[in-house]
Amino acid sequence: MVFSVPTVLFSLLSYLLPLNRHQAPLDDLYIHEAHQKSIAIIGAGSAGLAVLKTALDISEQDNLDWKVVLFEEREDVGGIWYAFFYYIHHHVPTATNNASLLLPAVWRNYRFPDSRNLTPPDLPETPLYPRLRTNTPIPTMTYPNFVFPPGTPLYPRHEHILEYHRAYAKHFHLRPYIRFNHSVLSTEWHSDHVGVMPELGSTTLEHGAIAWRKNGWRGRVREAKRRTTTFTRPEPRGRWNVTFVDTVGGGGDVRSEFFDHLVVASGNHHIPKIIHWRGEDEWLAHASLDQLHKREIMHAIWYRNPEEFTGKTLLIVGAGASGRDIAGQVVDYAERTYISVRHPVDSIPGTELVAEISHFSNEGIHLFDGTILRNVDTVVLGTGYQIRKPFLEKAGLVKVDPHAKSSSFRSSEHLTTNVNYLFPLYKHIFPVLEDLPVTALAFVGIPMGISNCPSDLAQSLYVLHLMKHGDDVLPQKDDLLRELDEQEEEVRQKGLDPYVLGHRLVSGTQSDYQDDLVEFLKEKVRLLTFLGEEVYPSGLIRDDRRRYVELWRRDALEYDYLRRGWFRIEELGLSEQWLKGVETEEQWAILMKRVNEWQRDWESKNNITFSIDEFLV
Repeated sequence: MVFSVPTVLFSLLSYLLPLNRHQAPLDDLYIHEAHQKSIAIIGAGSAGLAVLKTALDISEQDNLDWKVVLFEEREDVGGIWYAFFYYIHHHVPTATNNASLLLPAVWRNYRFPDSRNLTPPDLPETPLYPRLRTNTPIPTMTYPNFVFPPGTPLYPRHEHILEYHRAYAKHFHLRPYIRFNHSVLSTEWHSDHVGVMPELGSTTLEHGAIAWRKNGWRGRVREAKRRTTTFTRPEPRGRWNVTFVDTVGGGGDVRSEFFDHLVVASGNHHIPKIIHWRGEDEWLAHASLDQLHKREIMHAIWYRNPEEFTGKTLLIVGAGASGRDIAGQVVDYAERTYISVRHPVDSIPGTELVAEISHFSNEGIHLFDGTILRNVDTVVLGTGYQIRKPFLEKAGLVKVDPHAKSSSFRSSEHLTTNVNYLFPLYKHIFPVLEDLPVTALAFVGIPMGISNCPSDLAQSLYVLHLMKHGDDVLPQKDDLLRELDEQEEEVRQKGLDPYVLGHRLVSGTQSDYQDDLVEFLKEKVRLLTFLGEEVYPSGLIRDDRRRYVELWRRDALEYDYLRRGWFRIEELGLSEQWLKGVETEEQWAILMKRVNEWQRDWESKNNITFSIDEFLV
């Protein structure tokens, strides 16, 4: 007689489970995998597009009936890379000679949404400025297996990034699922308070609990070792009430819809982090007699063109990506440019590094080293952005407390943001709250200091597969919080404060973070193999025995000469020659390696002192 694997396992389970005449029907024992789910996504930037594609892929591949809706408050995809109301034609400048460095003639056909010269406190739709170009090489920024078109500069202007996202949305037919010009006003969780089912009995299995469903085999494994598994009902369930307004076609009417899951992919660059100092009002009101310009303090979110600072003396606060980029642009126009830093960094040619600001006075700007800067006209704050989610704050699910400095400020009822750090978030993704199922809400795109597109896709795989299979795939909430405590302690051991560092990944951990998310899904498949036959055939994901982050992406993080090398190639007018024939991921990887080695050899030959590219730190 021949026995199938399902028959053997079902018999084994029936034998081991104790008889209970009052137990619920067998369907109540099974791990919930809803074939009819509704998922709301907020934001059509790189994170939102990755979530949408992944949700649609899973729904189609597993023959599920998922309703997936993406809400985007603007009229196109691209997130902060979308800077235009319209454009007349689709030309994007190529890397021929120095074309990528110059403002193209076609620019007059483009229109920035902030061309009306917004001033504080009115916030621009995007922090994008016309001369912005990427500070990381584009091969490392791509969604896996979806490359930039041939001829794209290695460090292109923002137009190329926007067109890349548009191409992604078009290629994977994402637009029909996006509601453009829909602004989400609030999102509120409505729990149905199902409660937890009394213990039905327990059994010890080598590979965890296994249960039979009508449509196949499903199971869970909480640990890889032998242990006792207790069958319970899922946690209390509920739905999200998403309130929104159609700002173009809805006549301003406010509407609401209910969804099972909510994915927040709205980005991190909306609300500026503005620092205040003692005496700044006095300083603003009293310019010295020899100053020709009115004093001002502005955040980098309002910066657009360097010509605005012609003849002025600037103090830029912060040497992060935006601060250094703005400094490099204004130095040819400004009378003098200072950069205020907390820690030593390599200077930008033409600028002066100064100490941190202590306070302001009528006399000038006082630094901690005793220096007084007397003739500064404009202070530009390159101080970053707040981690805020107003549509969650409105319903009370996120509370803002700038003084929250440790896990003692955690609440079991709501998330807390100190504007640097939103907590408690497991893996920077899932809230761990008492009355909210872990997989009911997810944040995608929160981590910083990491290439967005590949990271967003790794997070999306993790989120959507766990939403499909439910909380039982994850450890218990106490274990999740314990793991979060351990991660925060690891950051402290490196001399950093996790509540100040926030969601910026520690240098050197970016690739491992993505690998760990995907590897978790693969391990669930490996552990649910019985008698050499996979009993979880649709799996979480199949194990291809490869890392998610390709080796060439890891190697690129060590290319310290790459950016300087590419800029020298452009200055020499050789970019078209270097880019010729570069089309595939493998060819892009080879190009980066060649440029890095070429620049390294040139600097060594010319005895140029090595410097770390601050953009990559």
